Amino acid sequence: MKKLTKLIIAAALILTILPISCFAAAITDAELAELSAYGIFSGDEDGYRLGDYVTRAEFCKMVCIAASLPAVDSGVDFSDVDASHWAYEYIAAAEASGLTNGDENGNFDPDGNITYTDGAKILLQALGYEPLADSMGGYPSGYYFTANQYGLSDGMLFDSYNPMNRKDAAQMLYNALDVPLMVEGDNASGGAMVFYIADGESGREKITFRIRLDG
Repeated sequence: MKKLTKLIIAAALILTILPISCFAAAITDAELAELSAYGIFSGDEDGYRLGDYVTRAEFCKMVCIAASLPAVDSGVDFSDVDASHWAYEYIAAAEASGLTNGDENGNFDPDGNITYTDGAKILLQALGYEPLADSMGGYPSGYYFTANQYGLSDGMLFDSYNPMNRKDAAQMLYNALDVPLMVEGDNASGGAMVFYIADGESGREKITFRIRLDG
């Protein structure tokens, strides 16, 4: 199992853990337009339908586009997702990148509603923060606190195991655009895996979803 260095763990644990709630302003029309321009979030003839729930397949597509994951046309192992499903390539890409898990029966439930906790888990994994979340207790609590620490829940009420609506999915994805990725670093001494936050400090390259999307 991959482990974080003591330095990364210590840095994470000293962050102030605030209740996950809607302290910040809700997502704006301009921010929705940014997500739409990137192809992450879009509306239809009825608008953005912000009050509707988001399915697991829809959220998977949004995260894949935000994370610049290339679509994959094969390899889905979920028994309830076949090549005819509209999101097959995105679900395959998410599975190939280790972002999705099936249930005990090998199902993904693509048309079921994504919960806040599961959405945060998928998004944090795409950002590379799985080792940190696991070091803080794993699923669900470690992902809950990590989502709060890095601002993914700003501007929304994180309703844990309840279905996530489109407004909050857009908010979470917009918040993620400028979060520095956590990436694997060199470990000259061997031993435990080393991870660092690619925030541009200490001479390291800054990496975010937005930087990748802007190319």
